[in-house]
Amino acid sequence: MYPQWLHDLQQGKPVTAAPAGHWKVFEAAWGAPKFYLLSHIPGAGYIDTNEVESEPLWNKVSDAQLKAMLAKHGIRHDTTVILYGRDVYAAPAWRRSCSTPG
Repeated sequence: MYPQWLHDLQQGKPVTAAPAGHWKVFEAAWGAPKFYLLSHIPGAGYIDTNEVESEPLWNKVSDAQLKAMLAKHGIRHDTTVILYGRDVYAAPAWRRSCSTPG
């Protein structure tokens, strides 16, 4: 996604390939949200990848845990999630784990 696309979407302006319904923006990262608290996309929530993976092998958490995490963040079956991260690992890990929540 391009920054201008998201900005326009947040402002209620028409955009190409707009989400059909409810949508939310999240920054995904590992651990405490220290960088998120310093700066983030306005309106974005924060999701720690520890919520979708479990130690020691960083496998996906159970479907029940995943469903609870999604509900905690207000994500429903019909929510479009716009996900970004500051590195190349967190957002793909979150997306991979959430692609099959039971």
